Amino acid sequence: MVSMVTGSLVNVALDPLFIYTFGWGIRGAAWATVAANSVTTLIMLRYLLSGRSTLKLRMSCVRFNNAIFREIAGVGLSTLIMNCSATVIQVLVIRTLVRYSGETYISVYAMCNRTMMFLFMPIFGIQAGVLPIIGYNFGAKLMKRVRQTIFTSMLLCTVYLICGWLLVQLFSESFIGAFTSDDQLLAIGTDAIKKLAIAFPVVGIFQAIGKGKYALFLTTNRTVILIIPLLLYLPTQLGTYGVWYAFPIADVLATLVNVIFFWKVHHYFRN
Repeated sequence: MVSMVTGSLVNVALDPLFIYTFGWGIRGAAWATVAANSVTTLIMLRYLLSGRSTLKLRMSCVRFNNAIFREIAGVGLSTLIMNCSATVIQVLVIRTLVRYSGETYISVYAMCNRTMMFLFMPIFGIQAGVLPIIGYNFGAKLMKRVRQTIFTSMLLCTVYLICGWLLVQLFSESFIGAFTSDDQLLAIGTDAIKKLAIAFPVVGIFQAIGKGKYALFLTTNRTVILIIPLLLYLPTQLGTYGVWYAFPIADVLATLVNVIFFWKVHHYFRN
């Protein structure tokens, strides 16, 4: 926590210094992020090498184990694909908006995307806290606790997302108004974020329970199999609205697939 908070504060402090005082612009923002990440890394290394950590770093323990590598890669590959596909999605969205609506809509998408990411931050926090609990108890064969954790987190996330959906539908202009006072951007952004958030109530939390092939499929299902084809097809029929509707449609379809696969693997964490 100390390393992450310190790194964030360093980033916040260096951004205006590098961007405005030094006049580096976007390059300054990049260097501020690099510097902040370096500070975070140095703090973590200092702690790990200080002797206070229960985890000791010894080069003699650094050995390649093929079995462990396969397990790590099986679960971690889904995250790699998700991050790579997210970049492809951003490129598609920007190119599609420029083609069908112009550069103004890129600003609208950026505002909507930042707002939705902010709303999803508590979900990411719950996910980060839940995954170790599920992993430890799954490894210890305490399947009752695994099941309780999964369903409790799903309930929390569903209740929160329903509240988030209501906030977006009722106060969308206030969310977009935090970024701009331009009447045109406000009107377009208010309409866009309502459409992008349609599927909030049905978007659950993705959990990894040590089944790499399922994790890989569920991740690629939403991003590669659903969102990317929808972004390629829907705008040809609906124009800009095709971009806004591609995400909630993909979320609904991905949720249905998740339910099916969740049922398929539920026997792994029975009592």
